Amino acid sequence: MEARAFISQALQILNDLSKIMTNMASYLKLRISLSVNLGYFQIR
Repeated sequence: MEARAFISQALQILNDLSKIMTNMASYLKLRISLSVNLGYFQIR
């Protein structure tokens, strides 16, 4: 029972981490596309 609780806790933590990673990746993509667009407008 103890090991099962530990495993479920570990899975929950991994799930949260993957959500955070996905959020960070989309945030970085947004930042990169924004900076690229700004640079493009400054060049023109």
